[in-house]
Amino acid sequence: MNSITDDWATVLATYTDHLTAGGRSPRTIRLRSYWLIRFAKAHTQGPWGVEPADITAWASSLTCAAETRRSIRSTLMSFYRWSIDAGNISVNPARTLLPIKAPRAIPKPTPEPVLERALQESSTRDRLMVRLGAQAGLRREEIAWSEWTWIEGQWLRVMGKGGHERLVPLVPDLAAELRRERRLRERGEVSDGWRFAPDPTSPYIFPGRAGGHISEETVGAILKRVLVTHSGHTLRHRFGTRVLRGSHDIRATQELLGHASVLTTQRYTAVEDEDLMTAVAWAA
Repeated sequence: MNSITDDWATVLATYTDHLTAGGRSPRTIRLRSYWLIRFAKAHTQGPWGVEPADITAWASSLTCAAETRRSIRSTLMSFYRWSIDAGNISVNPARTLLPIKAPRAIPKPTPEPVLERALQESSTRDRLMVRLGAQAGLRREEIAWSEWTWIEGQWLRVMGKGGHERLVPLVPDLAAELRRERRLRERGEVSDGWRFAPDPTSPYIFPGRAGGHISEETVGAILKRVLVTHSGHTLRHRFGTRVLRGSHDIRATQELLGHASVLTTQRYTAVEDEDLMTAVAWAA
């Protein structure tokens, strides 16, 4: 079946409005909508005729990584909890889905030679994206959303996931490069890397062709292209690893990355071989 039934379409539209009103990010809304639409296509009896066994059978039929399974479970649990609050059902049919135990993630920071090549060979636009990821720890969506007003002298006030703010100090030459780009934009000039002339009145550092900002998917594709063998997210791993190694302060690293939990920060920070050797030396 290539489409969902009318009752599913109606309730999913209402649920999307609920997520939007609750301040969920566009990425979260798209992800939850994607999995719910896939679920709806497989369950034509409608959202209120689904039984726990239906959900379990569907979830177990999917071939995907543990992180993806966690996202699917979270989506279904959230949707049916909302359905109970809305008075549509009285019991959550997703309640029998067991929590997904994800394997311990290994940090994958961008190797320095890969980063250096990207910085040397990229256009001004692409280099700024790379630097905001590697030297300020921004997520790809935060790069896409970034505005000129976020820059406050040598600081970047990042509006992150869930509307949470964090302050990140900018290395001096990155701050200077951003200021140069803004001066060019204000004069109506275009730096290299743009296939169109950005609107000089746009509040966004990376404006889109048709207004608004560039999409996070476009940012991800650009970073993947310039890093060749690594994804843009490895830049955040590189940032977290370097910050922790230099500061030895996991809480400061957590704040700069914008994580709600230190446990998440630990997944972003690789331990260098030299540090392990130094640590073992203490046992000699």
